[in-house]
Amino acid sequence: MNFPECLICGEIVTHWIPAKADGWLMPACDKHYNNPRITEKQWAKARAQREKDAEEVADLKCYKCGGMPVTTWVPANEAEGWITLDDNAPDLIPLCDDCTTVSHNS
Repeated sequence: MNFPECLICGEIVTHWIPAKADGWLMPACDKHYNNPRITEKQWAKARAQREKDAEEVADLKCYKCGGMPVTTWVPANEAEGWITLDDNAPDLIPLCDDCTTVSHNS
């Protein structure tokens, strides 16, 4: 599982650090690459949280078409013009790539 942002802060990846435990390449920005204050345990915790988040997102379905996987979240007030929202709609509307493309072309 590779992510384009630093595991610690979410900034743009500039380096990949091999985990000591299994060699998995952990994405890191310039600030966090070889930072001696970040322990192996902190990297492992960030990695576990990222994997948990990815699993939760993988199970989400697009609010508009029901398709998977969800790749984008749009604020509900921006989506009201091109999607029908009910009273139970979330503040952030999950959308798949197809519906995201359609929304930007509307």
